[in-house]
Amino acid sequence: MDAYTCANWVCTKCDPVIRCDYSCAPYSAEFAHCVHAPPSPPATPSGGLQGYPHLSLAHGGHADFRGCDGCLFNFLSTRDVSVNARLRASVFRLRGSEVHGTFVTELHVATRHRATGAWFTGSHWAEEVGQNNWGWRAVNATCDGRTAPVVVHLTCACAGASVAVDMSTAVFALPEWEVRVAPRPIYGRVEGPAHRLDLSMRPLLPESQLAEWPHGLIGQSFDGDARARRGRQDEYGAPVVWTTAQAEGAIEGVADDYRVAAPFATDFRFSRFDALAGKRPATRPDAAGTTGAGAGAGAGAGACPVGSAGVSSPEQK
Repeated sequence: MDAYTCANWVCTKCDPVIRCDYSCAPYSAEFAHCVHAPPSPPATPSGGLQGYPHLSLAHGGHADFRGCDGCLFNFLSTRDVSVNARLRASVFRLRGSEVHGTFVTELHVATRHRATGAWFTGSHWAEEVGQNNWGWRAVNATCDGRTAPVVVHLTCACAGASVAVDMSTAVFALPEWEVRVAPRPIYGRVEGPAHRLDLSMRPLLPESQLAEWPHGLIGQSFDGDARARRGRQDEYGAPVVWTTAQAEGAIEGVADDYRVAAPFATDFRFSRFDALAGKRPATRPDAAGTTGAGAGAGAGAGACPVGSAGVSSPEQK
């Protein structure tokens, strides 16, 4: 029979009816096919965003990020890995308020296999998601410039990276990182896109063992100090709400410093994509102004226009 892992047991011949669903331990004496599994490696911190970009930063940090309509920003940059996202304007209703903000509607991943020079790119498109929250063309990828097939329930691997799709949720396994992307409907929609993308990311190694200290809007929070970065967040409750927070107080520099020119572009002010092997300092240099709660940063910081757009709300989950 197949092997099943349940709790801290690995079972190779559990009854096919129970299939180890109730933990193998009670059946170990009867079937004698269960043994203790080795302990799991220590959990690593994670980060991500939900809804109107509520940034969930490593170590429990939080900030809101409006960005700007149609703009591309880098969310994770490290050696040979880049994760960019595009935001779109949206208007929707939330608890009696009309909210104007932005949502992430595209996610673009680029990795380079430095030894061979081969590239892997992958994208997730909210606009390709239908009423049932999935679509055949929502996820695509290329392997060294050639279109790579992305099929539901199969893994497409190339150049040390891969993407696996379970219906419309995509999991990108990248060098030292995992990025998960899932589409969600935009509730209370008035204008703008019908679906958004939520994402989460986590390192596959302890932060101290990463080849490079990461950067990007979310990546920089994985700085190894276990302290939460708390940035500016928008307030709701007025009849009409225009979101303005640009993660001030939680990020180095300003929002415009994270703009990229194209979906798979790797160059921006704080890019780590071309970092040299073995050149990472033992500790990440402190980034001035990234440990407060948004103090010292005005509503207009970031040079991104606040003209039209989307949503921020705990109900957009």
